[in-house]
Amino acid sequence: MLPDKLYEALPYLYLACGGVTTLCSQSFFTLLPAMLLFTTGAWTWVIRTEKRRNSYALRFQTKAGWPFWWYEFYPFVLMLSGLVLLGQGPNGFWSLPAVVALVFGLQFWCSRLSCRTKGIY
Repeated sequence: MLPDKLYEALPYLYLACGGVTTLCSQSFFTLLPAMLLFTTGAWTWVIRTEKRRNSYALRFQTKAGWPFWWYEFYPFVLMLSGLVLLGQGPNGFWSLPAVVALVFGLQFWCSRLSCRTKGIY
């Protein structure tokens, strides 16, 4: 059994390792596993925090009318697309959209983090 601190840090480790590898990958054969690692971190984070959401965030999601999967994975899609554009973009033209996608993804993810608390499963 894993210690609690390591168990809680696993999604963030997956996201960080997948993001760094996505950013530094030079070929498709390294990009695909890096994207899968990032997606695994996102999936793990969503599963663990689904029941930790407070009632305000649940009301917001219901009012927004977004499907559950799109509401949960939208910040991660933005961050992953920004990382791919930044790492794989052929020239400096893709740098600005990549940074914008990263900033918006991080902003949305931080807003999701503020609406979730460590609760009882």
